[in-house]
Amino acid sequence: MNTIVAALWVSATVLAASPDDDRVAAASAGVRVWLTRDGAASWQKIATERSAHDDEQPVRALVFHEDHLLFATSTGLKAMSLTGGGVEVRSARRLDTLASTDGWLYATSAEFLLRSHDGGKSFERVLDLPVAPAKSLAHGGLGWVVSSADGVYVNADGAWQRWAGLGGTGHERATAVSGSGDGSVWLASALGLFRATGRDVTVMTTLATTAVAVGPSRVWLAAPGQITTLAHLASARPPPVRGRSVRPTGDLTGLARRITRA
Repeated sequence: MNTIVAALWVSATVLAASPDDDRVAAASAGVRVWLTRDGAASWQKIATERSAHDDEQPVRALVFHEDHLLFATSTGLKAMSLTGGGVEVRSARRLDTLASTDGWLYATSAEFLLRSHDGGKSFERVLDLPVAPAKSLAHGGLGWVVSSADGVYVNADGAWQRWAGLGGTGHERATAVSGSGDGSVWLASALGLFRATGRDVTVMTTLATTAVAVGPSRVWLAAPGQITTLAHLASARPPPVRGRSVRPTGDLTGLARRITRA
C-alpha cells in the first residue's frame, strides 16, 4: 500500500527518499522521525527529543546519505545507521536543510550553503545564500534551488536569481524542493506539485502539498492527512489541470517555463 491516511501525518512537512531503494523517511509534526524500508508497508518510529528551549520545529531536514539516515534537529545533526540502527550525533551545528549529491553532503546554516566530505562531522562554506533561513534545498539541472519564506531561488551559474510566480501567481510560495536523478527539480506548494526542467514547469497535481521526495521509481509527497505517491494520485483520477502559459518573474536566462497538462 502506498498511501498512509491518518492524523499522524497532518503535520508532516519533511520527507526524504533513498536514491537506491524503497526507503522513505518523514518527520511527523516535527517531533519524531518515521522510517519505512518497504515502500510504506510498515513504518519504524525513531525517537528524537524536543529542546526545552526551542519552540520551533525540531526536525528541520532529512536525507539519506551513504548508509545512514541523517536528520537536522534543533540541537544538531544526527545520523542513524541503516544497517546497525544506532543513532549518533555528527555535529552540534544547527542546520536548516540537507541534501546529498555526487557523494557529498550539503546543508544550509544561516546564510551559507555548506559542504561536508565526512558525513556531517565537519563543513566548509560553498556559497552565500540570498535569504535566510532556507526551508529546503535541492540540486538538479537548474543548479542549486532553495525555498524560503521569501520565495524560491535558483543558482545556475554562481549567481542567485529569484524564481517567483509558480502557477501564475506571485503570492504563493513553494515550501519544499527535491532533486531527481534525471536532473529535474520538484517543488511542493499550496498550489500543488510542480516538476521543473531546464525548459518547462509542469503541474503534476493541484493537491496542496507540503513536502516532496523523489526516489528511484516513485515520487512521494506529503499533503494534509496523508503521505502518498504521485502514481497513486494518478490512479485516483484527480481533477484535470488546464494547460496555461506562465511568464517567470525575474531574469532566469535560458529557462523558458510553461505549465502543461500533467
